[in-house]
Amino acid sequence: MRVKNITQRFEGFVQNLQESFGGDFQGQTRQRLKEVLEKDAQQQMAEYLGLQWHEPASEQEPRIDSRNGFYQRNYVTALGVIQLRIPRTRLRSFLPRCIAPLERRSPEVAELIRQAFLRGISTRQVGRVVAVVTGEAVSAQTVSQLTRVLDQAVEAFHHRALGDDWAYLFLDGVWLKVRRATGPQRVLLLVAYGVRRNGTRELLAFTRAKAESQAGWEGLLNDLFRRGLCGKNLQLVITDGCPGLARAIETETSQGYFRLLQSLLRRYGVPVAFYGDRSGVFTRNDDHWSLDEQLAGHRQPTQFGRALQQLGVTFIAAQTPQAKGRIERLWGVLQDRLSSELRMAQACDLDSANRVLARFVADYNRRFARTPRDAANA
Repeated sequence: MRVKNITQRFEGFVQNLQESFGGDFQGQTRQRLKEVLEKDAQQQMAEYLGLQWHEPASEQEPRIDSRNGFYQRNYVTALGVIQLRIPRTRLRSFLPRCIAPLERRSPEVAELIRQAFLRGISTRQVGRVVAVVTGEAVSAQTVSQLTRVLDQAVEAFHHRALGDDWAYLFLDGVWLKVRRATGPQRVLLLVAYGVRRNGTRELLAFTRAKAESQAGWEGLLNDLFRRGLCGKNLQLVITDGCPGLARAIETETSQGYFRLLQSLLRRYGVPVAFYGDRSGVFTRNDDHWSLDEQLAGHRQPTQFGRALQQLGVTFIAAQTPQAKGRIERLWGVLQDRLSSELRMAQACDLDSANRVLARFVADYNRRFARTPRDAANA
């Protein structure tokens, strides 16, 4: 009992001290805000009726509606809970213009709840934190409903267009500690960070992965390409030398072959046939036959093979090591000699390298091209 009396006297002392230094500033500000909101609601009702308070209606213009008192409504703000007297007529009510019909909390309070949730505070503890600031306890269900907008924001982030004006690209795997029902856990995120020529920086994409594997990095790079980052203006890509990322960059993908096919069609037209290896991009190398394929008697092609079928182009797969070796020997010569040509021409950017490549290919074909034994199409 004695402790309770001491606590009450101390609270009274603090209250008197606050009043001696200008009163309860937060309470006075809350009261002024309450008056402004109620005045706005009453002004709306007066404009709707065309009559001020206690003003009689004219006989020429009949009354469209009549006042019907007030009702109480709590509105939670950063200053605390405000009890508003909302005016109403027999047909409708009039909320202040800054309050939505079903809004119980100000946008600042809703953002406070989301930020507390993002800091790793549980849904139940968020309600207690908000109660300290606003004086109103928030249930865990309310916190969950308010944080659903975060899912929509993340979805929009992962599908927004990126453009292709990035000069530098940072790729790295970042370990973060997150809260789980079983306790804190470490989660790996593969992250892409871009920098423009004017110095502006932006987080481009991230994806969760179990390890910095080739498949994980391929998924992230394909996502960047799908959203518009083609790399035409990239000057430098910075990584930490992850082996999985290095393998992902060197991988032959369907998108790369589609881009090559598009350039060949624009330059030379539709060919009769393509001669290539038995890569999984071109042909099906698995032994699985679906039921539809068994009934039809043939297997469905790959995406690249389906595109060639629609174009009427035959694909000839190399069946022997000798046939495969012809093209591989050519690539070996190009990779060895072309790098020397670029170094001697002092090509230091993409445009100068493309000019050297055009001259090199023309000179190579002039020196080593051979007339076919049979001029007819294959």
